[in-house]
Amino acid sequence: MIIASTQLRDAARVDEYRQAEICRRVSIVRHAPMKDAFVESLTTAADQFIVARGKQKTVIAGLSLV
Repeated sequence: MIIASTQLRDAARVDEYRQAEICRRVSIVRHAPMKDAFVESLTTAADQFIVARGKQKTVIAGLSLV
């Protein structure tokens, strides 16, 4: 497995990190505004653009990865 993070991580805990991420993603789908496959897909896609800035979270809008 590969760990890519902006924070120092302990490679011995890789299984724990993986399980925590799976649970986080399942929770995102559970909290989607509607029980619809398309809405759930949009919800999980939008999650990839949420970043923490201090104590707040924001959406990276207009990000270009060129």
